[in-house]
Order: sequence, then structure tokens, then C-alpha cells
Amino acid sequence: MNLVIKEAAVLNVRNIVIVATPKVGAMATLGSSCIIADSPHPVRLLKAIELAMKLPENRRQQMLSEINLLVKLNNLNSWAFEILQPIIELAESKSASFVRL
Repeated sequence: MNLVIKEAAVLNVRNIVIVATPKVGAMATLGSSCIIADSPHPVRLLKAIELAMKLPENRRQQMLSEINLLVKLNNLNSWAFEILQPIIELAESKSASFVRL
């Protein structure tokens, strides 16, 4: 689901607005530029979709630009660094002499 949301944002040519719930993993990165339904309950999702449909075109374009920037900044390299950095720090510390990279 995370990649689908990011792909949708990057490939979008109609200024769509991403609507999701907070539990969707991509919302940790993209949530500030999306419409967040406070619950997966259909009524709550419908309200979030209605809100997204009523957004002015300039706000939709702004949200899309923000998402595209966030996707570019949070690429595979940044993800790998985030995963590997604690391991590298552990390997470099004296308390982890058993770890070799």
C-alpha cells in the first residue's frame, strides 16, 4: 500500500488528493500533505473523500507538490541509511566488538 500511494502521487496528472487512514504506513511520511480519515469506518472515509473533492484546485496542486517533494527526499537511499546507520554506529562502538562490517 505504501508504494501504491507514492506511485499514485508521482504519476498523478489530475491533481488527485490522497485520502487514507493514519495506519497506512506512508502517512508517517506523507500525512501532512494528504487528507487523513480519522477511522477506517466507511462513514469517516466518505467524509474525508468529500473534503478532498471540495478542495480548491490550488490547494490540490500544493498538496501534490508537497507529496512529490517528500517522495523524492525519502527515497531508497534515505531509507537504507536510516536502517543501516544504527548498525554502523553499533559496529563502531567499543561495546560492540563482536560486530564486524
